[in-house]
Amino acid sequence: MHSEGYLQKYKFNLNKSLARIPKVKHAKQFVEIGRKLAQLHLAYEEQTPYSEVQVQYLSNEPSYRVEKMKHPKKKNHQGKSVDDLSVIVYNDTITIKNIPEKAYEYIVNGSSAIKWIIDQYQVKIDEKSGITDDPNDFSDDPKYILNLLLSVITVSIRTLELIDELPPFEVTE
Repeated sequence: MHSEGYLQKYKFNLNKSLARIPKVKHAKQFVEIGRKLAQLHLAYEEQTPYSEVQVQYLSNEPSYRVEKMKHPKKKNHQGKSVDDLSVIVYNDTITIKNIPEKAYEYIVNGSSAIKWIIDQYQVKIDEKSGITDDPNDFSDDPKYILNLLLSVITVSIRTLELIDELPPFEVTE
Protein backbone atom coordinates (compact mmCIF):
# COMPACT_ATOMS: atom_id res chain seq x y z
CA MET A 1 0.00 0.00 0.00
CA HIS A 2 3.05 2.26 0.05
CA SER A 3 3.72 1.69 -3.65
CA GLU A 4 3.28 4.87 -5.67
CA GLY A 5 1.76 2.83 -8.49
CA TYR A 6 -0.80 1.30 -6.11
CA LEU A 7 -1.72 4.68 -4.65
CA GLN A 8 -2.21 6.17 -8.12
CA LYS A 9 -4.28 3.25 -9.44
CA TYR A 10 -6.62 3.09 -6.44
CA LYS A 11 -6.53 6.68 -5.12
CA PHE A 12 -10.24 7.30 -5.63
CA ASN A 13 -11.28 3.97 -4.10
CA LEU A 14 -9.07 4.37 -1.02
CA ASN A 15 -11.08 7.38 0.13
CA LYS A 16 -14.36 5.49 0.25
CA SER A 17 -13.72 1.77 0.70
CA LEU A 18 -11.34 -0.77 2.18
CA ALA A 19 -7.99 -1.19 0.51
CA ARG A 20 -7.95 -3.61 -2.41
CA ILE A 21 -5.07 -6.02 -2.47
CA PRO A 22 -4.61 -7.26 -6.03
CA LYS A 23 -2.40 -10.06 -7.32
CA VAL A 24 0.85 -8.49 -8.47
CA LYS A 25 4.07 -9.40 -10.16
CA HIS A 26 6.99 -9.48 -7.73
CA ALA A 27 4.60 -10.44 -4.90
CA LYS A 28 7.41 -11.97 -2.83
CA GLN A 29 9.31 -8.65 -2.85
CA PHE A 30 6.17 -6.76 -1.79
CA VAL A 31 5.60 -9.25 1.04
CA GLU A 32 9.24 -9.08 2.18
CA ILE A 33 9.29 -5.28 2.24
CA GLY A 34 5.81 -5.23 3.82
CA ARG A 35 7.09 -7.45 6.64
CA LYS A 36 10.05 -5.15 7.20
CA LEU A 37 7.73 -2.12 7.28
CA ALA A 38 5.39 -3.84 9.74
CA GLN A 39 8.27 -4.79 12.05
CA LEU A 40 9.68 -1.28 11.83
CA HIS A 41 6.35 0.41 12.58
CA LEU A 42 5.33 -1.98 15.35
CA ALA A 43 8.66 -1.50 17.13
CA TYR A 44 8.91 2.24 16.41
CA GLU A 45 9.81 3.14 19.99
CA GLU A 46 12.73 0.70 20.02
CA GLN A 47 14.59 2.07 16.99
CA THR A 48 18.14 3.28 17.47
CA PRO A 49 18.87 6.85 16.43
CA TYR A 50 19.75 7.32 12.77
CA SER A 51 23.55 7.30 12.50
CA GLU A 52 23.89 10.75 10.90
CA VAL A 53 21.64 12.51 13.41
CA GLN A 54 23.55 14.26 16.19
CA VAL A 55 22.25 15.16 19.62
CA GLN A 56 24.05 18.22 20.94
CA TYR A 57 23.98 18.75 24.69
CA LEU A 58 24.52 22.39 25.61
CA SER A 59 24.92 21.65 29.31
CA ASN A 60 26.75 19.10 31.44
CA GLU A 61 23.42 18.42 33.13
CA PRO A 62 20.85 18.66 30.34
CA SER A 63 17.15 18.82 31.04
CA TYR A 64 15.02 16.34 29.12
CA ARG A 65 11.88 18.33 29.83
CA VAL A 66 10.19 19.68 26.72
CA GLU A 67 8.07 22.83 26.60
CA LYS A 68 7.82 23.37 22.85
CA MET A 69 10.22 22.02 20.25
CA LYS A 70 10.96 24.16 17.21
CA HIS A 71 13.07 24.50 14.12
CA PRO A 72 15.46 27.45 14.01
CA LYS A 73 15.16 29.83 11.07
CA LYS A 74 17.58 30.08 8.17
CA LYS A 75 17.71 32.13 4.99
CA ASN A 76 16.77 30.31 1.79
CA HIS A 77 18.34 31.01 -1.61
CA GLN A 78 15.85 33.89 -2.09
CA GLY A 79 16.84 35.49 1.20
CA LYS A 80 13.55 34.57 2.92
CA SER A 81 13.51 33.22 6.46
CA VAL A 82 12.39 29.55 6.53
CA ASP A 83 12.49 26.70 9.03
CA ASP A 84 15.79 24.79 9.08
CA LEU A 85 14.40 21.25 9.01
CA SER A 86 17.84 19.75 9.61
CA VAL A 87 17.75 21.03 13.20
CA ILE A 88 15.25 20.68 16.05
CA VAL A 89 15.71 22.76 19.16
CA TYR A 90 14.41 20.30 21.74
CA ASN A 91 14.83 22.72 24.64
CA ASP A 92 17.45 25.19 25.95
CA THR A 93 19.93 22.39 26.68
CA ILE A 94 19.41 19.93 23.79
CA THR A 95 19.52 20.42 20.04
CA ILE A 96 19.13 17.68 17.44
CA LYS A 97 21.14 18.29 14.28
CA ASN A 98 21.84 16.77 10.89
CA ILE A 99 18.29 15.50 10.30
CA PRO A 100 17.94 14.59 6.63
CA GLU A 101 15.19 16.76 5.11
CA LYS A 102 13.97 13.68 3.25
CA ALA A 103 12.78 12.31 6.63
CA TYR A 104 9.94 14.86 6.54
CA GLU A 105 8.59 13.21 3.38
CA TYR A 106 7.19 10.33 5.43
CA ILE A 107 3.58 11.44 5.85
CA VAL A 108 1.01 9.95 8.24
CA ASN A 109 -2.56 11.26 8.00
CA GLY A 110 -1.50 14.28 5.98
CA SER A 111 1.43 15.39 8.14
CA SER A 112 5.08 14.55 8.53
CA ALA A 113 5.54 12.08 11.39
CA ILE A 114 8.36 14.24 12.77
CA LYS A 115 6.27 17.42 12.65
CA TRP A 116 3.42 15.55 14.34
CA ILE A 117 5.71 14.71 17.28
CA ILE A 118 6.90 18.32 17.47
CA ASP A 119 3.31 19.61 17.45
CA GLN A 120 1.85 17.08 19.88
CA TYR A 121 4.63 16.87 22.45
CA GLN A 122 4.47 20.34 23.91
CA VAL A 123 3.04 21.77 27.10
CA LYS A 124 -0.42 23.18 26.42
CA ILE A 125 -2.85 24.98 28.70
CA ASP A 126 -6.54 24.91 27.85
CA GLU A 127 -7.79 28.50 27.85
CA LYS A 128 -11.28 27.73 29.13
CA SER A 129 -10.50 25.21 31.88
CA GLY A 130 -6.93 26.17 32.69
CA ILE A 131 -5.98 22.48 32.61
CA THR A 132 -2.36 21.86 31.67
CA ASP A 133 -1.56 19.07 29.23
CA ASP A 134 2.07 18.22 29.97
CA PRO A 135 3.60 15.43 27.87
CA ASN A 136 6.52 15.25 30.29
CA ASP A 137 4.12 13.54 32.72
CA PHE A 138 3.25 10.70 30.30
CA SER A 139 6.23 8.54 31.22
CA ASP A 140 8.47 7.87 34.19
CA ASP A 141 11.44 7.92 31.80
CA PRO A 142 12.65 11.54 31.59
CA LYS A 143 14.25 10.80 28.19
CA TYR A 144 11.07 9.29 26.71
CA ILE A 145 10.12 12.22 24.45
CA LEU A 146 13.69 12.71 23.19
CA ASN A 147 14.07 8.99 22.48
CA LEU A 148 10.64 8.92 20.80
CA LEU A 149 11.60 11.81 18.52
CA LEU A 150 14.90 10.14 17.60
CA SER A 151 13.05 6.87 16.92
CA VAL A 152 10.49 8.58 14.69
CA ILE A 153 13.29 10.20 12.68
CA THR A 154 14.81 6.74 12.16
CA VAL A 155 11.43 5.18 11.29
CA SER A 156 10.72 7.98 8.80
CA ILE A 157 14.04 7.57 7.00
CA ARG A 158 13.97 3.77 7.04
CA THR A 159 10.35 3.69 5.80
CA LEU A 160 11.24 5.88 2.83
CA GLU A 161 14.27 3.68 2.08
CA LEU A 162 12.07 0.57 2.11
CA ILE A 163 9.43 2.22 -0.09
CA ASP A 164 12.19 3.07 -2.59
CA GLU A 165 13.06 -0.67 -2.70
CA LEU A 166 9.54 -1.63 -3.81
CA PRO A 167 9.40 -3.17 -7.29
CA PRO A 168 7.23 -1.65 -10.02
CA PHE A 169 3.52 -2.09 -9.34
CA GLU A 170 2.13 -4.46 -11.96
CA VAL A 171 -1.26 -6.16 -11.48
CA THR A 172 -1.47 -9.71 -12.87
CA GLU A 173 -5.24 -10.32 -12.66
